[in-house]
Amino acid sequence: MATGPEGGALSEFGDRYRQILQRSGVDLQLVRTPGGAENLVRLRDPRSRVSVAFVESGLTSPSESPDLVSLGTITVEPLWMFFRGQMQGSVAQKLRGKRLSIEPEGSATRVLARRLLALNGIEAASMDLLGLTPERSAEALLRAEIDGAIMLTSWQSP
Repeated sequence: MATGPEGGALSEFGDRYRQILQRSGVDLQLVRTPGGAENLVRLRDPRSRVSVAFVESGLTSPSESPDLVSLGTITVEPLWMFFRGQMQGSVAQKLRGKRLSIEPEGSATRVLARRLLALNGIEAASMDLLGLTPERSAEALLRAEIDGAIMLTSWQSP
């Protein structure tokens, strides 16, 4: 089972599934990944040996992934957006030249954040997009090293 990064909600959920399945004699092997986008790549690749994974809604569709089946929803993961201070102007003006963390490559956050920026007419090249984990993003925000962070994570995650 492909989960998510160590310390994140999806990693914790994977640990819970492993414990529950162990009681029935099932040995669930967990693969920690950067997140849902990487998990989707692994599910599509038969050589990855990943047969089940956590994938956020909106990353694929039945036409893009006809061989994948959803087993259901395990949690609601809001898209959190945190910014330092108040910014004036349009969204594009507010973000131009800012340092923004949208999580590492392979995370669903990165895919969805880029999509959201594009839908709002914001060019990714107009800002400095970083790949910090949610935990590192929080630390960087508190130390004023970045201007904002976007995170797709459960409110149950640390």
